[in-house]
Amino acid sequence: MAREIPEPVRAVAGLAATLLDEARKLPTTLPALPVRAIGLAMQTTLKLQQEYSGLVARGDEVLTGLRGDAEPGLATFDDEDAPAPAPAEGGLGSRASAFDRVPVDAEDSFDTDDAYPADAVEDVEDEPQTPCWWSTRPPRSATTT
Repeated sequence: MAREIPEPVRAVAGLAATLLDEARKLPTTLPALPVRAIGLAMQTTLKLQQEYSGLVARGDEVLTGLRGDAEPGLATFDDEDAPAPAPAEGGLGSRASAFDRVPVDAEDSFDTDDAYPADAVEDVEDEPQTPCWWSTRPPRSATTT
């Protein structure tokens, strides 16, 4: 009996049954619908970007063939043409600091061995000690109320 019904009518009946089944599942799939829509939009966008990049690459090949150039748009490096400038002395990296241009005074320099002479250190034991808060506090009683 199914063979006597035309194929387009059977396809429409199958489509209607599928739509009915999906409509019954809609309350459970509705919360995930925005995530699925965003994912589909991102997937389509990435696919379009890949197609565009492919078309640009193919266009480069065609234009290269027409003009007879070797290869368009390749990066060139000039390492062998000119030597790199020598880094500046002092300072960090290749820039000199303004501190490097200031003359160094021998009295202010920390490079001497007598930067801290023994007679310049004061005796700290002669100064009175200030009591700490925990040393002046009365002891706790063993029982709590």
